[in-house]
Amino acid sequence: MAAPSEPTPGLIAGGVLVVLHTIFATAAYFTTSTAPQLKTAYEMKYMVFVAVIYYFIYNLFIFRQGLSKQLIPQYAKKVDRDISEFQDMSNNFNRTPLNALEQMGPFMASFWLYGGFVNPMRAAYIGAAYVFFFAIYPICYGW
Repeated sequence: MAAPSEPTPGLIAGGVLVVLHTIFATAAYFTTSTAPQLKTAYEMKYMVFVAVIYYFIYNLFIFRQGLSKQLIPQYAKKVDRDISEFQDMSNNFNRTPLNALEQMGPFMASFWLYGGFVNPMRAAYIGAAYVFFFAIYPICYGW
């Protein structure tokens, strides 16, 4: 007889997120006096600016990754070294856009929901701080 399978970590994490979101949504429903209203486009103009910078930096990461596929082998040949010696550099070039893509969904969803319904200016400040750390991520990767 086969042993019962254990739940996967993704299912456990998904269940935890559903429970937490339900708790916080219920608390928000009972602690607010009015229904949330979508802010105007004028109020969210700084959020648009932050989002454009975010997408620009993300596209730079993708460009950097594609360029590295050509430049690392050429550089290895130029300095007469084996390409395997540049594995850490290659990992940085590859993991940066992949990690950014992994975090883009949760960041953008929370950024636009919070800014659109709660406080667009605060969302823009928090988003700008996130974009700053997002931009220096390739420098700090691997430390």
